[in-house]
Amino acid sequence: MRSTRWGQDPEPDPEGPYNPSAGVLALAAGVPTVIGGGALFVCIVACVGVIVWAVQTHETKADVTAMSWEHTTLVQRWTDVSVREWRHKTFERAEVKPVGGSGERSGKELLHSTCRSEHYDNDRYPCGTERRCTGSGESRSCRNTTKYCSRPIYRDRCSYRTQLWQTVKTSNPESGTGHDTRWPQLEVGLLDRLRFQALYTVKVDYSDGGDLETHVMNPGGTILLLGSPRELDTTEALAATAAYKAWHVGQPVVLDINNLGSVRDVRPAQSTP
Repeated sequence: MRSTRWGQDPEPDPEGPYNPSAGVLALAAGVPTVIGGGALFVCIVACVGVIVWAVQTHETKADVTAMSWEHTTLVQRWTDVSVREWRHKTFERAEVKPVGGSGERSGKELLHSTCRSEHYDNDRYPCGTERRCTGSGESRSCRNTTKYCSRPIYRDRCSYRTQLWQTVKTSNPESGTGHDTRWPQLEVGLLDRLRFQALYTVKVDYSDGGDLETHVMNPGGTILLLGSPRELDTTEALAATAAYKAWHVGQPVVLDINNLGSVRDVRPAQSTP
């Protein structure tokens, strides 16, 4: 209220009555936003901290306690096969037969009386106009647009003679322990080649501050991601065997283990003079 002369009614204050808590309430209105932003920041920092902690590794000493291997030999034959392909996309070429299991090139030879007209694709083409409207009432507008139709496209599809390697014989697996490895022996013909499959296992026993645990390695890169064996040529098979024989039972090793308990790396321990 404004001050007045004696005997006159006080004039109302255009700014309203004084409220000492108004400023406090105005400040409090922004507090949830500040708190919410601060909580999000704390959560992000905490998550990053957990990730950093989890990926950190420490060394643990261990020993190789067991080694085993399993070998399988396959005979693959350069074989004629028939495939169906679009004639306009296929070019005929002469076959080059393998010599000693390599140097081959598949041919493409059209087999007569095998071509058939088949649905290949659809052709979209303009076939007039059509009226299209959008909106309603006073905002409704219409315009002519191109109309499109579809018609099938047919092409000749034919059979071709070509060649590929097919497995015609698989040996019984041979297995053992240690370094005394061997491959099953199979006979091959002029158009044959040998391929190999291997499973190598190296076990390492370790204790990372608790019970004794076992880590299993499969050296040599002979297993695919889904667990099936790779087909190896002679050079790859020799390299895989050498990778396996680089380990031996009783060999001291060092494991890198992250804070979640997962083994990230295994390497031979450095010998001390």
